[in-house]
Amino acid sequence: MASSVPSKLLVLDVVRGHLGSIIQAANDPTDNVAVDLIVVPVPPSPLAIRAYEDVIAHLRRRHGNGPRVLPVLSMVDLRRKLHREMVAAHPDWLVIPQASVIERMSVERAPVATFAPRHPAARAFADLWAQVEGCLLEMEGEPMV
Repeated sequence: MASSVPSKLLVLDVVRGHLGSIIQAANDPTDNVAVDLIVVPVPPSPLAIRAYEDVIAHLRRRHGNGPRVLPVLSMVDLRRKLHREMVAAHPDWLVIPQASVIERMSVERAPVATFAPRHPAARAFADLWAQVEGCLLEMEGEPMV
């Protein structure tokens, strides 16, 4: 897939629980850290939503309007009532389904689209990348926070 995102792109995939370390590094004036976009996977639960809101509040206190944050509902099982309610409550958030093919990515060591290109999860990840790319292109030329 051809990308029109500027070539100076660094994507960090942070293990759950380490977002605080990145936020702390971004807050340290001795570190030369710039962040344009943070993609935050949020499981569809009230506790996860509250944790996400805490992260947003912290970022806004420390950085005003930046960096931009893209929340993504992850591990969504639409057979569950709570998950459907969370999706309905956040209609502008992308949704990544709970699916065994996503778990297979670690075994296959490849993106879902390479071994299950027709699976809805492959479409969800393509939509996620399209949204990330769109956000980065919108920000091109804007100062980094």
